[in-house]
Amino acid sequence: MGYGNVASSQFGSALGVNNNATASDSSAVGYGNNANNTDATAFGYKNIASGSKSAAFGYKNIASLSNDSAFGYGNTASGTSDGNASAFGFDNQATGDRSSAVGSHNIVSGQSAAHLVTSTPCPEPRAARWAS
Repeated sequence: MGYGNVASSQFGSALGVNNNATASDSSAVGYGNNANNTDATAFGYKNIASGSKSAAFGYKNIASLSNDSAFGYGNTASGTSDGNASAFGFDNQATGDRSSAVGSHNIVSGQSAAHLVTSTPCPEPRAARWAS
């Protein structure tokens, strides 16, 4: 429903403009979102949920592996093998399995680690991700 959407697998849903839901039970809603693994959900503007049961909500968030979650603005959750990473807030990176980055400008790379509120600044530039 909408314009330029692709829902190409069983029970996939793509609503809005230029969304892709390419795996079973995946959902992409809003503008330019990609949900390309089983039970993945991308909602908002240019979010990517590529892990099984991953979720990316908001603006330009990335949830890469199984059960990864990225919510807010410019967050990346990308565990190394098992997934289950979480990045919530503004411009956080959780790159270790079962790691969490919450708040603003946090980088968490260790397994089962957490950074909350504001800590390590993110390196700049991150032009590759922000390119339209």
